[in-house]
Amino acid sequence: MAVWTCAGLGRARAITIRDDVDPSLYVALGAQSQYAAEGFLEVNTGSSGNVTNYNFQTATLIAPDWILTAAHGLVNGTSAYSPSLMTFGQGATAGFPAPISVSQVIIESGFNGNLTVGNDLALVQLSTPVTSVAPATIYSSSLGTLVGQTATVVGYGYTGTGSQGYNTSVIGTRRAMQNVIDTFGQNIVFGGADGDQEYNLSNFSRNIMFTDFDSPNSADWETTNIMGDPTPLPLEGATAPGDSGGGVFVCVNGQTYLAGVTSFGDNMTVSPPLSEYGDFDGYTALTASSSLNLINSTLVTTSSWNQSGGGTWAGLADWSNSNIPEFARATANFGGAITTASTVTLDAAWTVGTINFNNTNSYTLAAGNGGSLTLDSGRSNASAALTDNGGTHFITAPLALNSNLLVTIVNPGDSLLLSGLITGGTNLTIAGSGTLRFGPGVSTPTFGAVTVNSGATLDISTNAVAINYGSPGDSPIAQIAAALGTGYNSGTWTGTGITSSAAAVPGAVKLSVGYADGNTDTGTTAQPNQVLIKYTLAGDANLDGVVNFADFAIVLKYFDQGGTDWSQGNFEYATTGATTNFNDFADVLRNFLQPIPGAGSSEALGNNVLPLGEAALVSVDLTGVQLPEPGAAVLGAVGALGLLSRRRQSENGRGQ
Repeated sequence: MAVWTCAGLGRARAITIRDDVDPSLYVALGAQSQYAAEGFLEVNTGSSGNVTNYNFQTATLIAPDWILTAAHGLVNGTSAYSPSLMTFGQGATAGFPAPISVSQVIIESGFNGNLTVGNDLALVQLSTPVTSVAPATIYSSSLGTLVGQTATVVGYGYTGTGSQGYNTSVIGTRRAMQNVIDTFGQNIVFGGADGDQEYNLSNFSRNIMFTDFDSPNSADWETTNIMGDPTPLPLEGATAPGDSGGGVFVCVNGQTYLAGVTSFGDNMTVSPPLSEYGDFDGYTALTASSSLNLINSTLVTTSSWNQSGGGTWAGLADWSNSNIPEFARATANFGGAITTASTVTLDAAWTVGTINFNNTNSYTLAAGNGGSLTLDSGRSNASAALTDNGGTHFITAPLALNSNLLVTIVNPGDSLLLSGLITGGTNLTIAGSGTLRFGPGVSTPTFGAVTVNSGATLDISTNAVAINYGSPGDSPIAQIAAALGTGYNSGTWTGTGITSSAAAVPGAVKLSVGYADGNTDTGTTAQPNQVLIKYTLAGDANLDGVVNFADFAIVLKYFDQGGTDWSQGNFEYATTGATTNFNDFADVLRNFLQPIPGAGSSEALGNNVLPLGEAALVSVDLTGVQLPEPGAAVLGAVGALGLLSRRRQSENGRGQ
């Protein structure tokens, strides 16, 4: 038979609940998807006769093959139990035995069993990465103080009620409770019914945060309220044996973060802590420098792909030293190992800070089965990095940016193609002498700023790019126009700066890249406080995807009147004596009511297309527009447009 024992100040405690609340609500809270990273860890502590004893505690997945938990249940004397004695599992109910074995255990340096010190943490590496759920995101101190925030604490341990304490016959169901983080160690707190009772926490480390289990009966507040507001939350509770190592989660701006790890429970009386009303819980805060050092020194690694071909990111053997790069600030090197073009599939959500490519054979980082890639520098003052030191490489998986991104393609002729959905809205900088290309899957990526350094190139292909800036005075329109001007390169779209390889392909219509500022270029598709860059037809002044009489009216308005921007009809990126002129009229004539290649017929463009024929010509509002000199030439262009529209109408079988 098997017996569970719990390191138990009351170490390794599980969720006890309010007497007056339906127990199923605590189970339902623990089942919510934002806590799916929570699991349970079993440690075989030895056998006596036919009885096998286990330590049982809770743990949180923080990377596909790493869990974070409390140290005290994993230590045998002064050293950790052997990894071969540990297994990890997940789910609504703890199974036995747990399905995933452990490959290594790292106890926080200096931990000696004294839970008041605030270093009760351990990292456990799994032999098989978990790809079915997303790892928890570590809370950053830059998100603000934790004191006063509502925390959700998850565990698999014993349950019971606040009036009776925990019941040792019920264990193994995932539950969650909520409580307010009242204070940290080293502080004096006040409780009681009127907040006039003083409690001294000076013997606890500042790395420990605290909650207390308040009674729903106000008559009990004098003895049960230890700190903070005596009124309990609707799903207030306490931890109990088996909950040690469980996650403490907080929600900031709609994002759930792992802020701490359950360590112990205690009370202010001489009786043992039983997870009753009046008991308090201590959690190791992950904002503590020692906690961050443990995580960063273990997971912030530099690893190199070591296979001659492709594989999966989760493959331990595929990386140098069997160390998967998988955390903010980690570095993944894709160098000379492959001997032919190869694909590495993600198959799960992975996070790194830096990716380096260097091989004349191409690497492709693909989503595989639902995979994605997050780039996170792990520091507010540093950028994540994609660097191509040699070759042409591809990232086809969805890409999320948690930090500003620096992309460097070192050599002319080399390129890096991003063709998955790009999210995050941070700043993008492109450096080096090569080309960053956007493929068709990036949709309309949005950035806070886009900077293309001298000699570097951004190829948007057939995409649009949005730049959302802070206030009207911060508009980057001048820099964007200059980068597009060098990319235009006399109409070839082969220069450095911002270009479109799709626009560089000659055809029946003239393709180009336009731009507009939503604050100053009214009537365009750019939004307020946004610069929009868009692959489109030359002549599409308002960036609605079609050249029609609305665009003709814009050219007419600014003709020879100093029009300098795309939205004023300067489609040729003229820089000397910049003005809207007959070359721009020619663009409108050439592309009038023509579909963008691949976009279908003009009818398929819907409301962007004005009705054909003379009725469309007379419906254009030219109020306040003065015909510039030479008037006859401009009128000739108007006549040409009318003739062109009637001819196209006739060709479509809809003419007079």
